[in-house]
Amino acid sequence: MTNKERYDVPQELIDISLKAEAIGSLGRCYVKMPFGYKKAKKSFINQFKLNNEFWQKVYGLYPQLENRSLRLDAVHKSVFINE
Repeated sequence: MTNKERYDVPQELIDISLKAEAIGSLGRCYVKMPFGYKKAKKSFINQFKLNNEFWQKVYGLYPQLENRSLRLDAVHKSVFINE
């Protein structure tokens, strides 16, 4: 990963992505619970919306990356092109 070009992402966008991941984990827990379908569905919808918001803001920062496959590196607070 050292030879890949990294694009820095602000902490507020990293927080959005981490929140989406946490909501997805919560949804997976709800699926395993009796009668948790509605809560799971709501969690997965919120996760989808947050992921969409995150990537739209990243593409707003770096329009040249718009049609590329990207991957988030939360530890280094950056995204890079996924090859």
